Amino acid sequence: MKWLTAILIIVFVALGCKQKNNAISTDTISEKDSAIIINYIAGKKLFESNCSVCHPLNKHVNPQILIGIEDRWKDKDLLYEFIRNSQAVIAKDAYAKIMYKEYNKTAMPSFPNLTDKQIEQMLLYVKITLR
Repeated sequence: MKWLTAILIIVFVALGCKQKNNAISTDTISEKDSAIIINYIAGKKLFESNCSVCHPLNKHVNPQILIGIEDRWKDKDLLYEFIRNSQAVIAKDAYAKIMYKEYNKTAMPSFPNLTDKQIEQMLLYVKITLR
């Protein structure tokens, strides 16, 4: 439970929630902020169970490949398709081919069962974590 409290504090601070007397004031948290927190926590769990072996988000490994990932793809659907089946996208997309070559022709494992919502949650977790 301590890890959950720590995550919530980090997210509250990252979202700009006000602090009073060294305590976080939850009366300023909107419904939108609550949804972000819930999605962040879900994204963290999903990322840790699916992605962190190859993409650890720590200071000892360079996470450059994930910084701004959403901005580098021409559209969200193609990025989601890549996450679900990188080999299929590498076969048809120029950017995916460049990335494949740049990273020693190492294809990402396929995650065909991830939903759009789950991918969104993981991308939110990455975005907030790598800020």
